Amino acid sequence: MIFLFLQFACMPEVVCPEGQLLTSKGICVTPQYKTFDTKYTADLPECELAEPSSRLDLRPGCVDGACPDMSYYEINEVLFEDGVCTNSFSLGTTSCKWGDGIRTNFTDDNNDGLPDSNSTASGLYVESPYSGSDKDGLAIGISIACFMEVLGYTDRIETLETDDGLFVSELYYPDMGLFVYDRDWDIEDGPEVDGIVDAISLYGSHDW
Repeated sequence: MIFLFLQFACMPEVVCPEGQLLTSKGICVTPQYKTFDTKYTADLPECELAEPSSRLDLRPGCVDGACPDMSYYEINEVLFEDGVCTNSFSLGTTSCKWGDGIRTNFTDDNNDGLPDSNSTASGLYVESPYSGSDKDGLAIGISIACFMEVLGYTDRIETLETDDGLFVSELYYPDMGLFVYDRDWDIEDGPEVDGIVDAISLYGSHDW
């Protein structure tokens, strides 16, 4: 059965043709991938987009002006703060983070905890407390269904079955180099999902 996202309770019921899905804006759309199964959206929270802004630019993979092809020092300049870096678990890599929930890795061949001068960010990982959004209102803290409605229904999807239903734990859009995660974690119970985006990884639109 096709699950209907309704934007307003007073809207007349809209039934989409076979093979199409109803977005929160009341529009019937054809899934981007034929293998998409509507069961993946049936138990997700209704899509309520964040206030649109230009802080996230998903296709090039930029966050507040910081992009994956930038050096540590260039990112410091655009974010107006110096990232705090520590050696990663992997030798030859250092992990740097900025106060608004932005992280990335750089090469660190001498393992001194500082990014090499010629190293560029290996993607950007964004998590709470980051509060920015893109031009459509996609952001952390909204239903993962919003990403599927706005960007299309990718078939690169991971799910987790819970007592509350089937939830999407990860989406991947290869044409954008974009990962979207619902990754709550309980120290005793392990992974939990609630349909709300906890983090995103941005690598930019490249030929992967």
